[in-house]
Amino acid sequence: MAKIERVKNESQISFVKGKNSLVFSFWWLILQGCVFIACIAFGMHLLSMHDDKQRQYEILFERNKKEFHPESFSIYMDAPCGRKVVRAVLKDLNKSHEYKNLLKYKTQ
Repeated sequence: MAKIERVKNESQISFVKGKNSLVFSFWWLILQGCVFIACIAFGMHLLSMHDDKQRQYEILFERNKKEFHPESFSIYMDAPCGRKVVRAVLKDLNKSHEYKNLLKYKTQ
């Protein structure tokens, strides 16, 4: 049977029950808590943007339902999230082929 030896340097992490394993688990829990809080904050930020995206979608869809106006898409072509809204609207309007023409409104 393998013999477990205690680490001579206390700054190293030891898996032997003792002082170091308690410190390791305490700091590990602190790290996990920080990562958890960051993930929750990021998720809440994403969920808060949903209403804004829905409003943008409705505005574009209503403007282009009867007649297609390419210039109405120009302000949405700057950001990647805006381009996703544009693609969704074009798909629902059955004008997915127009996306290539709208790329001229995209700024570098």
